[in-house]
Amino acid sequence: EIVTDNALEVGDLPSNTVFTITMRQICGSDTSMLTTSTFRTQCGYTTLPYIQSFENEATTMESETTFIPCWDRITDASNYYFPNVQNSTYSAHTGNKGIYWYHSDYDVDAYGSYRILTLPELDPEVVTSVSNLQLTFWAKDDGSSSDYQFALGVYEYNVDDSVYVFVPVDTATILAGSSWTAYELNLANYTGTGSRVAFANLSAYGSFWCYLDDFELDFIPSCRRPENVTASAITTSSAHIAWTHETATNFIVACTDAAGTTTTQLVTGYSTDVTGLAPNTDYTINVYAICAVGDTSRASYNYTFHTECIAIDVLPYTEDFENAPMGDWMAP
Repeated sequence: EIVTDNALEVGDLPSNTVFTITMRQICGSDTSMLTTSTFRTQCGYTTLPYIQSFENEATTMESETTFIPCWDRITDASNYYFPNVQNSTYSAHTGNKGIYWYHSDYDVDAYGSYRILTLPELDPEVVTSVSNLQLTFWAKDDGSSSDYQFALGVYEYNVDDSVYVFVPVDTATILAGSSWTAYELNLANYTGTGSRVAFANLSAYGSFWCYLDDFELDFIPSCRRPENVTASAITTSSAHIAWTHETATNFIVACTDAAGTTTTQLVTGYSTDVTGLAPNTDYTINVYAICAVGDTSRASYNYTFHTECIAIDVLPYTEDFENAPMGDWMAP
């Protein structure tokens, strides 16, 4: 576009998006060299469900003060800034990126005494109260010696002290040595008027390390997903499946094999047996709660188990290990 002034207003740009402007000056019949400039539009209101897997975010170093666009990382650290985005399959629950969270009580000047993340702002006309929201996320410990807690809360303005403070509402305990686990927290007990959803670790003695991934912020559903799914009494062809739920008594239990074939059954109560399984095979269980007609929950988080092997009953028995996994300490 040719402009005869020294300014140009460009409208209808999407929020939180990087643009590059290329310009050159027209001097009669001659033109100058190209000049480029890059800018990012301001963050707009975030819609729900808001899902953040960190795959499209730039990796950050612990020495960098920048974080994810439209999030705020609030800390009093002076040298090392956590959490930060890391790029490796080890740091990610899905994909290749997740965030690394480190807490230390040994050098609070360098590492900070607190770390708070505020999620992107929400449209107040859509979310009239944050007490209607829940956050799900996945976490994995990275060698901590003791358990520690994270809290979902609200970053609100304290009128009496004229400062912003983090108000924790719901907490999750991360167990030392735990593998990737799903956590679900909500703001149902929040009674304030704040609107900025926030996430923070609570005070912990010593140090801890963990990875976080796959955040999802959404309204609290009318029918919550079942929890605490377990498998017991596992044989070569069956397993006993149990779960818990706050209110529902009717459920759908889905059992999926490694090939993706799923069988389902309707169950009244909080346990059932799945039968007709193949030996030495991985299966994934998902349970859905039926709270009312037309009101079925999301699936419970995947629970995987492995059926028993068939006992050797014919000799000679041969094993050439051709189908065994390479570089794996698990027995075939």
